[in-house]
Amino acid sequence: MLSTDPEVVSQRIDQIATTLGGTNQWIRDQQKIYGAMEDLVSEPPPLVVPGRKESQ
Repeated sequence: MLSTDPEVVSQRIDQIATTLGGTNQWIRDQQKIYGAMEDLVSEPPPLVVPGRKESQ
């Protein structure tokens, strides 16, 4: 919606800034979750058994 009223334009800019702030927080939260999940889905290190020679 286009408006030439400075107050309406200012309110709309504030709404957009609030929405972007919320979106940025959501993205940061998802990155934290993804980082935690990445450890769970990555290939585990090889199991080393003492006294057993590894195949070559």
